[in-house]
Parts: sequence; C-alpha cells; structure tokens
Amino acid sequence: MQMKTSLANVPRKVIDPNYRYQMPFLKVKVEGKGKMVKTIVENIDEVAKSLERNTEYIMKFFAFDLGVQYSFKNGKHTLGSARSAEELQKILDIFIDKFLLCDSCSNPETVFQISKNQLTLSCKACGSRTFVNYSHRITDFIEKKIIAENKEKKNQQKVISYNQTPVESLKKFWKLDPKEDEIIPQVEIFQEHNQFNNEQLIQVLFQSLFNKKILFQLEQNCKIYSLFKDKEQFQQTTLFCIEQLCEKEED
Repeated sequence: MQMKTSLANVPRKVIDPNYRYQMPFLKVKVEGKGKMVKTIVENIDEVAKSLERNTEYIMKFFAFDLGVQYSFKNGKHTLGSARSAEELQKILDIFIDKFLLCDSCSNPETVFQISKNQLTLSCKACGSRTFVNYSHRITDFIEKKIIAENKEKKNQQKVISYNQTPVESLKKFWKLDPKEDEIIPQVEIFQEHNQFNNEQLIQVLFQSLFNKKILFQLEQNCKIYSLFKDKEQFQQTTLFCIEQLCEKEED
C-alpha cells in the first residue's frame, strides 16, 4: 500500500495537517528468500533524527517486539525476517507512545534521563517527568546505554583545542566547565604551545573570560585567576585589561 504523504504526525493519531511534530514514513526493502530473507529499514536514521531518538533504540525495539535479529552492517539497518513498512510503522507507534510522549501533555519533545535509578522522560514543553515502564526489554537496554554514555562523558578529559584562535580555544574550554585541578595543567600546555609569556597569557585569558558585561562576570570568572601562583602579576595585568576595555567603551 502506498503512503499518501511523505510525513506523518508524531503521534499519528493527531489529525492536524499543520502539526509541528512530524516524521517521515518508514521505507523498507525486503531482500533474500527463505531463511536468508531480511528487511532493510532504509530511512530509519532519518526517522530517528526527527524523533530525537537513537536509531539503535528503535531498531532494537522492532527486533524485541518481533522476536527477530537486528544487525547493522555496511551502513544498513536490517531485521532478520520479511516485514512491511506498515507493520513496522504500527510498532513504531507503540515505541512513540511508550518512549517519546509526555504523560502530562502528550508532547513528543522529551529526553531520556536517569533519576533515582529510574529511567524517565523529561518534557521540554511542560517540565513534567514521566516514569518509563520496565515491562518491555528495550527499557533495560536504553537505561544501560545511557548510564554508559554518562560515565563516558564524565571520564572524558577536558582539554583546550588548538583548531581556533587562542581566545576562541579558551572560550570553548571554559564551556566544558573544567574542574579547578584541570585548569592549571591545560593552561600551562596552552601557554607553551602558543609561546606566550605571562603577560600575553593573562591578556588572552582576560579576553576569553570577559566582554562588555564584565561587571556581571567579575565575581564568577575572577576565581580562575586565584588558581595561579603569581597572583600579583595577574591582578596588575587584569586591571590594565579592564582599563583598556573601559577606554574602548568611552570611545
């Protein structure tokens, strides 16, 4: 059966041609015969992106629900049996209902979070938290994946990149919210890499930490200066930088 339109509402039960949450209809291709038959879900990455969900979560949900194998090889997401797009679309409706929609406002704009050892959906629209039911096998799979990803993020070393200007590189580093014991080693490497003397380093630090809203930023960002040994030099050069900034404002 040919789909009439290329996009479906999320969820599909919403009947509104102008509804803002939409996804592409699934496209599949059945290959092989007998025991070698398989179904390639051709646009699952595009569908997953529109739902803001990991492709693997959806494909694993299909596999668990149908009792078949799922594989990803040569860029193709494959199920180990012959399935139609309509059949998978109905299963996707169940996934959306269980793992996308907010219980309070039915909005699909949710994100997975682990709260008190419980997988939840946090709604960006109303702020409500929906507890995910653990009756489906995919729940444990998603939870373990998220825990592993969170642990990996925590273990990632926060380093200063060098693919931008010195000031932009430092700005990017501050956005990583480095801990105090991470700042000094990285700034020392940064200084050596750029062959900055102390005065040049302080000026670049200043430019990366402050802008025209310096009065609101001083209390928070000046804490970084307290980490360095030569506090007097940092104070003097910082005052000089502030004076220069004020002079520019007056001009």
